[in-house]
Amino acid sequence: MQPSRESPIASLQQLQQQAWAILQTDSQKPGDVFYTGTLGTQSGSGVSLRTVVVREVNALEKTISCYSDKRASKIQEIETNSSVSFLFWDSERKIQLRLSGTATIHTTDILAEGHWQQTSPSNRRSYLAIPAPGSFQSEPTSGLPEGLDTREPTQEESEQGRFNFAVIVTRIQQMDWLHLAKSGHRRAMFRYEAGELAEASWVIP
Repeated sequence: MQPSRESPIASLQQLQQQAWAILQTDSQKPGDVFYTGTLGTQSGSGVSLRTVVVREVNALEKTISCYSDKRASKIQEIETNSSVSFLFWDSERKIQLRLSGTATIHTTDILAEGHWQQTSPSNRRSYLAIPAPGSFQSEPTSGLPEGLDTREPTQEESEQGRFNFAVIVTRIQQMDWLHLAKSGHRRAMFRYEAGELAEASWVIP
């Protein structure tokens, strides 16, 4: 995604294709730069930010998917205002990606069930918490049933978390690409309609 010093910068079309390709690749590899990102929603008190694991990127349809406990505040925030944003930062390549779009929540449909079947018992553990995320407690606690703090749930035990499981799918409508460089920063903006590139422009950083 970052051009070498010897080669000219990629065209706008190549640039946005490379950005989506890297997002899609990194979302499948734990530990890669874009495996996690910052998800922003609109809360009653302002913008609400949190780090999420990116579970799927569809470069063709321009969608980003992540998981949540359906009782979490971000679910209610999205139900009130479906406009969300993502922030990704690659410190090695000095690339920042800001993406914004419209989110939909899936809990009981085929899409949610398909994602649930792909998760392991260990990844399902967080959905087994008895108090809802954000519940105030008198002492530090995960909220998990007794014993599950120290061991992985069985397959049967993990199924109890299905009721709390939600998939957030965001259809991206705009991507802001920024490359920081000592020789001068570079920035580009891309706008999408129904998953298709509708507009691309170089922008002053």
